[in-house]
Amino acid sequence: MYTNNEQGYAPPYSQETAVGVVMAVGMYGNRLDFSKGSSRGTFLSRDGGVKWQMIAHIPLIYEFGDHGGLLVAAPNTVATKQIRYSWNEGKTWTNLDISDEPLYIENIIIESKSTSQQFVVYGSISNNDEEGDDGSKTKDKNRMITLDFSGLHEPKCKGVDTPGTENSDFELWSPHDDGRHGSSDKCFLGQQVTYVRRKQDSECFNGEDFESQIMR
Repeated sequence: MYTNNEQGYAPPYSQETAVGVVMAVGMYGNRLDFSKGSSRGTFLSRDGGVKWQMIAHIPLIYEFGDHGGLLVAAPNTVATKQIRYSWNEGKTWTNLDISDEPLYIENIIIESKSTSQQFVVYGSISNNDEEGDDGSKTKDKNRMITLDFSGLHEPKCKGVDTPGTENSDFELWSPHDDGRHGSSDKCFLGQQVTYVRRKQDSECFNGEDFESQIMR
């Protein structure tokens, strides 16, 4: 279940360029528990929210890049020196040190279409042991950090014209309700639409000029 956002958790999030991919913070366990310290984790769906998998046992803040092919996330309820990123839509994650001091990350941002591989992380470092000009013992240092993943060695995805074949990095996907309403066809809201998108296990980059094909 999705938890309300009054406690500062990241909201459910998707992007038009990241076909079918949704991330959200929610509860896990046998019952709902809204008390402090209850079990909350971060979940990811590749089918528009029909099925979910847990990718972290803590709340994360997150952003998509490279048309959903690159995920960047970090804890946003505790201080951290690291962000984590994934090239395979959450199956595996790599930690990356971005700060020498624990940072309270407020947000991770990217250009509006989430097609690039450059991100900006911003937050603050709490310095409770330092005195400010007014003698206060609490002072925050704001930080803004740029991340550029374009220098990594992942290859350019290939086979966009032959999706679903063994040698292609792309697959065909149609949004549907997985038969929960008694229908076995892949009809959604009265129509059938098939998208070409990158396979989950294809650790390659789409590139900013990639345009997902739609077949009706």
